[in-house]
Amino acid sequence: IMELLYLAIFTLHILSGSNALRCYSCQNSNVAFDKYDAECGISNYNGETIDCDDCKSCWIGVYDSGTVYRSTGNKEDGECTISDGYTACYCSGDTCNSGLCEYCDPNYTTTTIQTNITTTTLPNPTTTPIPGEGVRCYNCVNCPTVDGSTTIIQRPGHKTCSTGIFLTNSMVVRGSSDKTHPDGECTDEGDAFTCFCTGDLCNDDSFRDQHKMNDVMNP
Repeated sequence: IMELLYLAIFTLHILSGSNALRCYSCQNSNVAFDKYDAECGISNYNGETIDCDDCKSCWIGVYDSGTVYRSTGNKEDGECTISDGYTACYCSGDTCNSGLCEYCDPNYTTTTIQTNITTTTLPNPTTTPIPGEGVRCYNCVNCPTVDGSTTIIQRPGHKTCSTGIFLTNSMVVRGSSDKTHPDGECTDEGDAFTCFCTGDLCNDDSFRDQHKMNDVMNP
């Protein structure tokens, strides 16, 4: 019910304005609703935007389940709202809502952890998904490990699973993408990096271990 409420708020946000403040605008909750983007929940999102004449801020809503909303808002820069399984945050610069509310985490630090991770492609054992049904992936935010209670998603047309990690606070994000990525590809984004794989539930802990993410998560 709460997620439906925030979806309604998100819909109101995207109807709001045109050209003063530019914010990213997307949701990965439901393909049937406006602004759906399968990659809305990835770190350093860089997708569709919306402009608003009278908005104070950009907004991000992040669920522990992996659902993410991005749009315009009207609260102060740096403000966070945290409840059970949900975090919302606000920022005041153009397209500032590209992250996942990392600064709301009390353990957040701006110190960059040095790593040897580079953009590369590594071999990874996979299980071939059923054609047409999409690959099954773990889908969660702030989940350094997965277990039997971790959310699993399977969306038609999704080709890869992803595991992302922020270097500032070691936050791990898992999800899926409808974009094509080579199996085992890792992309370095400066303050975060993301690795992709193409088999069912391949973005589990063994994938993290194989791609040496432990060195970043436990420096």
